[in-house]
Amino acid sequence: MDFSAHGRMPLEAGSRLGNALRGVLDYGAIGTLLILMTLFVGLPVAFVIISAVLNDPLDVTSGLTFAAVRSVYTSAEIWHAAWQTIAMSVLVAVASTALGGLLAWVVTRLRLPAAGFLEMLIVIPLFLSPLVGAIAWVALAAPRSGILNDLLAMMNAPEWMRFDVMSLTGIAFVMIFHYVPYGFLFLSSALRNTDANLEEASYMCGGSVPSTALRIVLPLLRSSSLSSILFISILASGEFSVPAVLGAQGAYEPLAVHLYEAIYGFPQDFSRATAIGTMMIIVSLTAFYFYRRSVRSASRFVTVTGRGFATRRINPGRWKFPILAVFGIYTFISVILPYLALLFICFTRFRTGDLATTEFTLYNVMTVIAQPDVRSAIFNTIELAMIVPAICVVIGLLLVYLHERLKLPGAGLATYIATAPIAISGIVFATGVFVIYIRTPLYGTVWLIAVALVAHYLAHTVRITSNGLKQIDVALEEAAQINGASRLQVLFSILAPLIRPSVFSAFILIYVFTVREVNTSILLYSPSSLLLSVLSWNYQADGSLAQAAVVGMVQTVLMILGIILARLVLGVSTTKSTM
Repeated sequence: MDFSAHGRMPLEAGSRLGNALRGVLDYGAIGTLLILMTLFVGLPVAFVIISAVLNDPLDVTSGLTFAAVRSVYTSAEIWHAAWQTIAMSVLVAVASTALGGLLAWVVTRLRLPAAGFLEMLIVIPLFLSPLVGAIAWVALAAPRSGILNDLLAMMNAPEWMRFDVMSLTGIAFVMIFHYVPYGFLFLSSALRNTDANLEEASYMCGGSVPSTALRIVLPLLRSSSLSSILFISILASGEFSVPAVLGAQGAYEPLAVHLYEAIYGFPQDFSRATAIGTMMIIVSLTAFYFYRRSVRSASRFVTVTGRGFATRRINPGRWKFPILAVFGIYTFISVILPYLALLFICFTRFRTGDLATTEFTLYNVMTVIAQPDVRSAIFNTIELAMIVPAICVVIGLLLVYLHERLKLPGAGLATYIATAPIAISGIVFATGVFVIYIRTPLYGTVWLIAVALVAHYLAHTVRITSNGLKQIDVALEEAAQINGASRLQVLFSILAPLIRPSVFSAFILIYVFTVREVNTSILLYSPSSLLLSVLSWNYQADGSLAQAAVVGMVQTVLMILGIILARLVLGVSTTKSTM
């Protein structure tokens, strides 16, 4: 009896010591993550605001002045750009959501052959660089030199039939097709989780397919549609590359272009750049506020309960082939046509304006590939494309686990800071990183670009891994712990295998975003840290469209290889919503 009592004392003391040590490790991890999130995520955003009211934006001891803020916020030119930015962002978001939602309804509600392949066709533009797409559309539909206009001229078509991709309409067209996959992912996920018995009841009462879609399905998608519109508005308001390339004639100069010109124009005006950045932050945070409200109100439209539900598919009948033709036209416009144009200008040395006399050559490809800058950019891009996703996945998984499984104090704050950059455009975030590190040895290195990209893309990793973790019942972990498994054993033997698809999906998504990234890296690169996206931008800015197209094709090859590897080797789905 006494022996048992004395025997329990060391066990109890060991248990208390183990709990204390575990608590130290837990709170040490939270403290470290909070510091990292504050330094690398929160500080750049804060410095955009602080630098806007400094005499010298690069010196926090230079004293306060509101001259730059006053100049920007009272400038008719900047307010015109702001309203243009808001109007274009909302237009693109509404159109992208409408088209993406229509395609989502067709895929999820109609019985079509190769539905999975059709979904892949819809989301392909998500994995292609908007900068490369813009360069392709310049080659296709520039008012004086576009390939399509050359074809129309050969057919003696009237002037009103000519294309002008550099007009407001042309810019909106290119941006809409780039953002359609986002609208599709938002609404296809909502449609899959909507009980089709509601629609079945409508059909039994004599409702037609169009009236059921408009009167039953559309109201149920109201919250998801609003979320999609607001999310795409945030992304479109910070888009730099497309309007910078296509709006060169002044048709559309959003705030992002004005910010870039303030930093790289003559004379450089960092104060003006940061003041414009504060205006972009206000626009983005306003949209993000309403986006969060729309997500919170989603419970008002719940149709999935504890009971099972059906997802009925309708036979399209004689409409099957016209619907498949629509998918073909969408793919042709958004993917095939632009990349045919890229290939055309890659393999033609001179443009004569007469397609019949065009001569094809490997000169452009061989010349560009032989450049030392290109080889260096390829290496830097691949290096970042491996490092950035890996770091994002590790930090994101740790944040989600500490917040949603252990529910430690401070984990929620760290997660909130990590996801904040989703509301801040890449070029604004890069401005904050720029003013912080410009006078440090880190500036101009590939590592600073890596820091900026990790901080900016961490939000996507958190969202994807969080969605994956929520699908795993905590009872599995509790059962393992009851049977004596430690926390590390549970993490690596239970959670890691089950959450592996989400981790791989996050990795490949960040990989693709890193390869195509230009909005952030355009402000942080140096000759020794060139990336393919920046090099493509520099070529087109110098008027070397063929060289820009070759670099863009190299970018595309890297992204396609990553996607193929993800699908064939890792089994990653590229059509599931991660929004």
